[in-house]
Amino acid sequence: KEIFMKRVTGLFVILSGLFLFSTQADAQMALRAGGGMIFEGSQLGAHASLVIPFGSKPGGLMLAAEYYKKSGVETIPVSIRGLYKVNAGSGSIYLGMGSGFIYEQNVGGNLNTANVLKSGTELLFSAVSGVNLKFSGPLGAFGEVTLDRALRSGATNHWAAKAGISLTFQD
Repeated sequence: KEIFMKRVTGLFVILSGLFLFSTQADAQMALRAGGGMIFEGSQLGAHASLVIPFGSKPGGLMLAAEYYKKSGVETIPVSIRGLYKVNAGSGSIYLGMGSGFIYEQNVGGNLNTANVLKSGTELLFSAVSGVNLKFSGPLGAFGEVTLDRALRSGATNHWAAKAGISLTFQD
């Protein structure tokens, strides 16, 4: 498990660096951190993401990593999503979708249950809808709802809600 987390973190850092260097100089990047919950099973967790806009255009990329755990069930989605953002006063509304990887593990639990999680890493479909509110300076807050689903037959839809702080950086 520790080796897996190191690999995921390494992949996230490499992808972040590649996309960071490919953005235009007038772009405003946002670093977000917060908490959330997957509704099914009430798994609590943490969220971190980097939003990289395409200059002054309404599109961008979101690189996200999350960790949820409850009663021996761990869910770790890592995704990259294309975003479409609409500015609304001192905030913005965004929608996006993309792909990535999801790691799910069930340590313990009832093995006779029909909805037993398969331990392992799989490809992921991911969608997001959210709002980002700007306060003074680079500080802001965000709230979003996501859908993550492993790309296999019979996979569970992981609907989650997240909220936290957002720091915006301008070159």
